[in-house]
Amino acid sequence: MSSIDKIRSFADRLRMETPPVHLGLDHHPLLSPLIHASLSNAAYAAALSALHCPPT
Repeated sequence: MSSIDKIRSFADRLRMETPPVHLGLDHHPLLSPLIHASLSNAAYAAALSALHCPPT
């Protein structure tokens, strides 16, 4: 198994074992734009900011 295949396998297992968490992330207002082709630079920056500096 190649390194890429191992990573894909791990990612697939992680998704299968944590569906509620992934669903919450996929639908989070700041992060959901990341999966759309029309992502603007401002939306990308806001999502990254939310990941690195969450509000307190």
